Amino acid sequence: AMYGSYYLSNGDMESALAYIKNGLECDDTVYRKELMLLQVAYYEKNSDFDQAYELASQLVETYPDYEDGQNEYEFLSTWQDDLLIWEELYGDSALEGDFVSL
Repeated sequence: AMYGSYYLSNGDMESALAYIKNGLECDDTVYRKELMLLQVAYYEKNSDFDQAYELASQLVETYPDYEDGQNEYEFLSTWQDDLLIWEELYGDSALEGDFVSL
């Protein structure tokens, strides 16, 4: 978890994801929830909020008492709600940059 966090914070996304995935694939459960949270952060940093939200949902389902996971899930849940409202108001093209800024 430490290496994944280090590489993520330093912007080495490829190394970060490799360490996170390796950690999640091993049988050691000591740092599993932290690795799952790092995986959520990885997808957030890559602007893949749908994947981040899905992983955060899995995290809180697996570890319902994990406060950091709950906080991240709540943040992403709010973001998802805002995105749905935005799409209803402006359509999908607004998310692709085809909108006029005010």
